[in-house]
Amino acid sequence: MEIDELGQVCQKIFASAVAWRQEQDELTQAIHSSTIFVIHDDGEACLESVLDALNEEYSGLLLEYTESEISSAVREFLGSEFGDLSSIFTELYADLNERYFAWRLPAHRVVVMHAAPEAKVKSNLARVDEQLREIVIVYDGRPEEMVSLLIDTIAHIAAGPDAKSGWQEELARLYELGAPTRQRVEELDDAVEWPCERARCCAPEDRLGWQLH
Repeated sequence: MEIDELGQVCQKIFASAVAWRQEQDELTQAIHSSTIFVIHDDGEACLESVLDALNEEYSGLLLEYTESEISSAVREFLGSEFGDLSSIFTELYADLNERYFAWRLPAHRVVVMHAAPEAKVKSNLARVDEQLREIVIVYDGRPEEMVSLLIDTIAHIAAGPDAKSGWQEELARLYELGAPTRQRVEELDDAVEWPCERARCCAPEDRLGWQLH
């Protein structure tokens, strides 16, 4: 996958997130932004941490709602799926399966959540439910890292029972083929200007702008 193609995938993810955000009310937008900030700081978001972030950043807005309404809205948001992005990432899984594995891996649905407890088994390995054939990824406003998380997780699936050593072998193979593994995406930090203010990526002014140095 060439750098321009990876950029196009990330732009598609951002565009979908922007379109979704523009359809939400002001409270949901605030919850979304606060959730992303918490995920960046803590790795995952919970009710209490998002409420704290809301109180710190949006105290004026919160005066328009009761505590019960705010807690209910946050709780509902944290348990909701980012449906449009689930479709994009499920299509991406199929594309990567064809491109790098010749369709030999079983079909999986990628479920993108606004938040999910223990969504990552490791820093670059998403939680996989093999019974449901689902991969869970949390939206964190960093599409390039989400894509690399997906490909690294697919490599783990491909390794099968020999996941410990086989996973590293698969990652090495994919890296050589130009796949957007975590290692490759980290290396691209030197060649690509990733979007500024990624925590506020859903704001219209923060649409992804890729620039090669």
